[in-house]
Amino acid sequence: MIHRTLLDELLAHSDWARDQLLARAADLDAAALDRPFEMGEGSLRATLRHLWGAERVWLCRWQGADFTPYLDDLKNAALPIPRLAELWRATGTERAGFLSGLADSALAGDVTYTDLRGQTHTYPLGGLLLHVCNHGIHHRAQALNMLRHVQAQPLEPGIDYIFTWRDRVDKTPPRVRVESLRDYFAYNDWAQQQVLAAADGLTDAQLDRTFAMGEGTLRGTLLHIRFAEQWWQENWTFGPGKPFPEMPPATPFAEIRRLVDETARARRAYLATLSDADLLRSIEVHPMPDVVRHFPLAVTMIQVCHHGTHHRAQALNMLRHLGAPVPQLDYLRMLQAQTSA
Repeated sequence: MIHRTLLDELLAHSDWARDQLLARAADLDAAALDRPFEMGEGSLRATLRHLWGAERVWLCRWQGADFTPYLDDLKNAALPIPRLAELWRATGTERAGFLSGLADSALAGDVTYTDLRGQTHTYPLGGLLLHVCNHGIHHRAQALNMLRHVQAQPLEPGIDYIFTWRDRVDKTPPRVRVESLRDYFAYNDWAQQQVLAAADGLTDAQLDRTFAMGEGTLRGTLLHIRFAEQWWQENWTFGPGKPFPEMPPATPFAEIRRLVDETARARRAYLATLSDADLLRSIEVHPMPDVVRHFPLAVTMIQVCHHGTHHRAQALNMLRHLGAPVPQLDYLRMLQAQTSA
């Protein structure tokens, strides 16, 4: 069961990150916006348009509305950024209005829709909302990489969920439900296993091929995801300790898989001990020497899932360039796998 409080946090972050990307894109010329990339939707403009289009189409499906009035803009390969910004923000406002009239229990209700291939599907509304949020994280990672390559003004420190929280004036802890986080982590673990399975069998040379994205190599990116999860786990269970760890660059692939499984098991055991009230307590972390931060436990858990999705988007691009199978990691894919199991 996905509850409203988790979705509210993720949607608020999505809207904030949307505005950060649009602000950078507004300063770019057409050559930069349409520069070809072998990632995302092929260019920065197309990727941003895809992000808006996905939000728009899904909102129409939830409302039982026709999205054909938006097709001209959805198909416009030269859609101006000001027009995109107008459409995208209007979609966010309309979505907020739609959700404001729904009880939390409505998220468990089914939505039936027909996809663009003419196939009919039925899923809980809460799962579809989480899919849209996670889809945004995935493609924003690609958009950030494109911005870096076209030498746009960098987004510092980044657009991770935890950075939006750090800069909030209102630091009231979000009342996220443990049940929602267990579901979100179940997706996180499933997606990580899909990436590891796709990378299984790659040579050391392939795992260590350099890329101008992520942590520079597929091995490094997989290690970074795991060590981030382990670092947060240690802060949750033992309290503040070491700064964010350096990653041993030569860790064998089999050892990476073992470490990922070990961390996931420990986290599942820890989540089983928590109540909703536990998620409100403050966690102290020391991400760098002489730097101390405090976050509600719920915020750090959302960040771990966000961080994994972000870096797996980079890992998928690396897998594609390495000629490895590229798994589909949408949240809906996991729901489909569960339904067919």
